[in-house]
Amino acid sequence: MFVAPVIYTIFLRQMAWDFTLGFAKIFWSIPKSTSLPPSILPFHISVLFRVTAAGFMLSMIWEVSNLCFSVFVAQVPLKATNPLTADSKDPNGTLLAGLKAKKQLPRCFAFWELLYISHNVPLRRKSFFEDIDRKGGALWSQILGACLEVVYSLNTRINDDLNPPPPEASAPPQKPQLVSVNTLPRITTPLKQDAIFAASPPSSRTEKFGHVIGSFAKSQGDAPPRNRRASSSPQLRKLIGYGVDATLSSAQKQALTQGNLGNIFNSYLLRFLRSPAGFPFRQTLRRRATAVALGSPDGDKETIIAAVHSITQLSICSLVEDDYGKVQKDIADIIRLFTTTIENLTRFRNLAKPGWTDVHTKGDAAIRDSFEEIDQLRAVFREALGSLLVGFGSYADVLGLSLRDVRLAKAAASAPAKPSGAEGK
Repeated sequence: MFVAPVIYTIFLRQMAWDFTLGFAKIFWSIPKSTSLPPSILPFHISVLFRVTAAGFMLSMIWEVSNLCFSVFVAQVPLKATNPLTADSKDPNGTLLAGLKAKKQLPRCFAFWELLYISHNVPLRRKSFFEDIDRKGGALWSQILGACLEVVYSLNTRINDDLNPPPPEASAPPQKPQLVSVNTLPRITTPLKQDAIFAASPPSSRTEKFGHVIGSFAKSQGDAPPRNRRASSSPQLRKLIGYGVDATLSSAQKQALTQGNLGNIFNSYLLRFLRSPAGFPFRQTLRRRATAVALGSPDGDKETIIAAVHSITQLSICSLVEDDYGKVQKDIADIIRLFTTTIENLTRFRNLAKPGWTDVHTKGDAAIRDSFEEIDQLRAVFREALGSLLVGFGSYADVLGLSLRDVRLAKAAASAPAKPSGAEGK
């Protein structure tokens, strides 16, 4: 704020004055005496006051705009107490299109509306189970596929992070197959295979001496470094060693060894990573866990939570509202998927460790705080899985759940969240 008048004076004032003066001369006759900027410095107390007021007002505009937008976006997607798609000619089709949208914003609002309908609009919720003649399959099956796609993506990111695919080995180049061709019989002598552009052998003594010196120089240049070092004269090596002993102390020679140079480089690199300039180059554990849990480059935790809660609520309400029995055949797959997801989240939390660039995540408390998003998603899946087991536990045999599936689901839903250090053990 106080530097702006100085920068304006040095770099921008003359240009702004010339532009304004040239524009004003079109409409008014301005004498030459007033064509130069006033001599008073622009960082007068009045200018400082104006710059401060302008900066304050600009900051207030940014903050108020951001606050208003945040409050507006945080509102439930309703229009006159009805879902946004209620006015559409095909409300369920519009909602389904939003669930399958590629852009993040309409997709997020569609999942939010689905969550609201599944909890608060019984008539619209029941229509999900009754719409069985839609193009692409029953509406429930398409909604289930859109929601489970979010969960499958989460499991894929965890598996890719913990088990990266091995690099593909390049296939050896295949030798071209020679094809025999029947040619005409040769009627001349074969061509010479010698170098026809090679120089003639030296004849005089001077040429022979130059040829010997040139051959020695070429052999020294073509030889590998180890051979050149071995073929160098002992006197030259003694002379170089004497110069090093006379110039460097023993401590300096020890510091110039390969191991010490590596340690010095590593110390400077770690110092750079700890500085504010090294922030873009630090791959922190929290950043890695957030990318795995929410996706990248744009993560959306609310979409995952809305998808899980929507499927859970619709599944439980189907016990009363699903007249065609379309939902019960998918309950076993949902329970198994939620169980696997909880196990994968727990496995990632146990196995993921800070990388070498993560210079600030030290100690159990910092590591535990790095898995905040992982713990939140794990709590969501445990709550949803527990609700499904309460609603459908007595129908496990009919739904196709084995005793092992039920036992694993109960263990995943009831396992308490442990501290990071305890889980690592």
